[in-house]
Amino acid sequence: LFFRDWLIEHPEVEREYEALKLELARQTSHDRIAYTLGKSQFPELGAVARYIEARVPPGTVRSSWAAG
Repeated sequence: LFFRDWLIEHPEVEREYEALKLELARQTSHDRIAYTLGKSQFPELGAVARYIEARVPPGTVRSSWAAG
C-alpha cells in the first residue's frame, strides 16, 4: 500500500511505471519471474524505499529492499 500511495503522490512516475509494466507484459508474455524481475529494475524504487522508511513505525518488520 505504501508503494501505491507513493505513486498516487507522484503521477508522472506512476505513468512511467505503468508504461514499464505494459512493456514488460508485452515482452515477457507468460513469464511471471521475468516480469517481476523487470519491475524490480524501476529506477524510482530507492525513492519509494525512503518514503516507506519515513512512514513505518520503529520496530516494525520491514522488507529487505526497503531497508537500504
